[in-house]
Amino acid sequence: MQRITARLMVSVITIWATAATAGSPGQGINEGFDTGVAGWEGYTSKIKVTHEASGGNPGGYAKADGQMSLGFTTTDARYTGNMATRHLGDFQLDLMPVKCESDTKPSLIARYDASDNGWSFKFNDFACNHRTWKTYTAPFVPTWSDAEATAAGWKKENGTQKSFAETMQHVGRLAVVQEVSFRMSLLGMDNFRINAKPIGAVVPKSVPATPAALKKTGK
Repeated sequence: MQRITARLMVSVITIWATAATAGSPGQGINEGFDTGVAGWEGYTSKIKVTHEASGGNPGGYAKADGQMSLGFTTTDARYTGNMATRHLGDFQLDLMPVKCESDTKPSLIARYDASDNGWSFKFNDFACNHRTWKTYTAPFVPTWSDAEATAAGWKKENGTQKSFAETMQHVGRLAVVQEVSFRMSLLGMDNFRINAKPIGAVVPKSVPATPAALKKTGK
């Protein structure tokens, strides 16, 4: 009887531990650009990305300058890969129009790979004349259907062959892009974050029996 009780205890503890950790958050990403551009580059070859040691939110920040299009892109492993297995959800970043000639809205773009145009989320509350740092959020759950992603504000770019879930579970490139006028424009980016999220957490329905409780019931 004691052996059966011991085995039962081990099984209960194992199940409890599995339930408690199955949906635990992953390691979130938070890049403050205090020492460099941290793996980001110009969205096109004509866009120059530099590091500014001060003026960020706070500390340093990354700055892009260009004409016609403006923005940052990265294939760095810290920001890409399978967002589902890494238990990540929601992009957040701080943007500031350092020099803005046209009041167009920047977008965050997630692409499956170089051959796919990806999914974009436009920051419609961006204003060219605010000239201060502001935080923008592109919410996502990596297992969303296309309909769920669209309802949350994501747009499937023309030519995209991959679903939203396929894209978020195989992100090959991220970009922050703003279409601008022919005049030179400058855009600052700071505090790029991908938040840790519990994905598919298992919530135990009842508290497992303690050794004392097992003894009382004679099991």
